[in-house]
Amino acid sequence: MSKFPPRFALFPPRPPSLLHTTPTGRKYLSCMVIAMMFILLSPLSSEGYCGRGRSRGSGRDSDEWSEFRRDPQHTGFTTSEAPDDGEVLWSFNASDAIVSSPAVADGMVFISSNDGWVYALHAESGIVSWGFSTNGSVESSPLVNEGIVYIGSNDGEVYALQASTGQRVWNFSTDGKVIASPSLLNDRVFIGSWDSEFYAIDALTGEMVWNYSTASFVQSSAGIWNNSVMFGCCDGIMRSINVSDGTENWVFDSGEYIAASPLILGNRVYFGNYARKFFCLNASTGKEIWNVTREDWSVSSPAAGYDMIFVGSKDGRITALDPDSGEEIWEFETNGFVDASPSIADGKVFIGSADGTFYSLNALNGSLVWSYPLGGEITSSAAISEGRVFVGSSTGTLYAFRDANATEENGVGTDSNENEEVWLIMIVVVIVLAGAVIAVRSRIKD
Repeated sequence: MSKFPPRFALFPPRPPSLLHTTPTGRKYLSCMVIAMMFILLSPLSSEGYCGRGRSRGSGRDSDEWSEFRRDPQHTGFTTSEAPDDGEVLWSFNASDAIVSSPAVADGMVFISSNDGWVYALHAESGIVSWGFSTNGSVESSPLVNEGIVYIGSNDGEVYALQASTGQRVWNFSTDGKVIASPSLLNDRVFIGSWDSEFYAIDALTGEMVWNYSTASFVQSSAGIWNNSVMFGCCDGIMRSINVSDGTENWVFDSGEYIAASPLILGNRVYFGNYARKFFCLNASTGKEIWNVTREDWSVSSPAAGYDMIFVGSKDGRITALDPDSGEEIWEFETNGFVDASPSIADGKVFIGSADGTFYSLNALNGSLVWSYPLGGEITSSAAISEGRVFVGSSTGTLYAFRDANATEENGVGTDSNENEEVWLIMIVVVIVLAGAVIAVRSRIKD
């Protein structure tokens, strides 16, 4: 026999509700049904409460900039809208220079600083959500994937942090500074160190899967293509390594220090070195397709878009090149060296210079669209997401730009959908309260 009393002893039958038995109650019930249908058919319901119909925790979003150069091939290109004339939406001040590049994911901006901290800020407001302190300056740029932030530090560690809280998940120790930015494929983090090693680390546990030894510092961040990781090294060699076991696919000796990270476009790899050379290689074989000699050497990593390659150099120039020949299409001259890498969106090239100015250029002809003085050297490369541009400066300030003509309709600035949701909720609350008053009055009369 059950030790619990019969169901109706716990929940005795109730008399029919006044909502069903009185005319006024039935009217109120009809109002409630209409209100619920209004909610279900509205944008609030169809898009969901958690991000305009976007699936949370779904990995890299099409309009996010979740890693250095945005994607594993380092294209530096996004289909996001971008400001036609820059206006500062907000700024955030770290306590030392920002030389790394921001990542944007899940409505947050992640950035590191030479003050040794990694920060998470709300993309719309710049309000700090959390900070994590390492034991060295941080020049590495973050990578965000499935709720985890991966980043290196000059303390020789590679960290995995909870994106929502900044809590450390694991850290992996190397024997040198980790300036390179992480890349990720198949739950493995790929990153080089100044201990002359290149590592594959289990993204879930932080355990080393394999390592590959080079002859010098590894500062270049690895590009990923066809089950291979490609990275340059201070020994002047560009390498392609099998992601599964760390075996060598091919090596190419450029003859001089490589600090820039490779761009992989189709079956081609593009990069520059300290000997003023800019190379195009076959990604499958490592064979040289062409090289051009530039006016000065380059730390800037190339970007691709609109059938052009874009790159900065130490002579202060930003250049657009033909990807098939290396022939110059246009150039724009700044008043300082350009170590930052170009970011491409909405027909524009965004890049900073050591002259302290952040530039927006017409991608087709190199003409100036707009510029903004940040007050210090800019080596941080811009991240672009949802019509906003984020970039750091040696002054320690992270800037968020939006279009000066931003309106509620274009989704930049005040979010009109959010305002509509608030009004919908208010209307429903009023209907419910009014109906409740009517029902109570009806009961009193009855």
